[in-house]
Amino acid sequence: MRKPLQVKFISNKDTELLNLIGIGWRISKKFYKESSYYVLPYIIPNNPRAIFFPKMSFYSNQKFWRLGPYYGDEIVVDRKKSYNTLLKQFQYDPINYTNQQKAITSIFTRSFQICSDIFPSFWTTTSTIIVMPTRYGSIASEYSSQRKPPKICKFYMRTDAKPENLFYIMLLEQINRLPSYKEYSWSERMAVCEHFFKYSKIAALFPDYKKILPLLKNDIDQQLLAESEKYQQNFGVNPQNIFTIKENTILAFNTPIMFTQQEKDVMIKLIEKSPMIASLDDIANAMWGSNATDKFSLYAINQCISMIRKKLKQNNLSPNLIETFRGQGYRVVS
Repeated sequence: MRKPLQVKFISNKDTELLNLIGIGWRISKKFYKESSYYVLPYIIPNNPRAIFFPKMSFYSNQKFWRLGPYYGDEIVVDRKKSYNTLLKQFQYDPINYTNQQKAITSIFTRSFQICSDIFPSFWTTTSTIIVMPTRYGSIASEYSSQRKPPKICKFYMRTDAKPENLFYIMLLEQINRLPSYKEYSWSERMAVCEHFFKYSKIAALFPDYKKILPLLKNDIDQQLLAESEKYQQNFGVNPQNIFTIKENTILAFNTPIMFTQQEKDVMIKLIEKSPMIASLDDIANAMWGSNATDKFSLYAINQCISMIRKKLKQNNLSPNLIETFRGQGYRVVS
């Protein structure tokens, strides 16, 4: 039998601010707007489309909107000055999550065992699950870097969430790490989770579970949507693309970044393909042109991407702007 995962609970000033930074990033990239989610300064209980994003004074600081998509310690280390400025401004009240913790730990071992029996390949590289109780955001969300399979997976769980909300997002996170996950739509991946929670052995642990997909597919509340869009407009966020190409120069937030010719060719390909994945063949063609077949080297491709990420970091940008899709290629968050 596989060794069970450890589960830990962490909630502090850092975890709460990092959650707000992640939400702010998705607002600035119009993710919530394009997905018709409601970003509001108050909670709508049990509504999977609602994102709680309270009013904070530091939203007027443009640095807040540019800290994503860093994860956890990456912000603290790489953008320390900007992060610490926000941390000083952030008013934090400790969260009492005792009841949530008891409810989750009481069924965690059994739930993990059932999941492992049905999906033996899931969580094979993971040793610890960290649950971060929060006041903000969606009911539950995943917060682990997608650059490589993590030994520690982190999840936010809002204070009004139930245990099934956490286990649902845990399962969805593992499905999203499958090499072929992009072949299936978001709704199809959610449907797998829905089936699992309603018709597998784990259904006995969550008898009151209600399907999320029907709620998301219901008619969108136009009044709430209009309120959400008006609220987001107040932030003054400029939703322009991060990267642009002008006169054969790559700009990030209108500031030139100096790449070698080969790195520039790869970046141009990534930008042109965004939001789609640039395949390994696409990148090879950008690097070697007509000689791509003869010169093809995964090592050389990985090294080139590594150098691009390094230069992004040198320009105060997150290396996570280049996403890795193992065995497939790379994608730029533009």
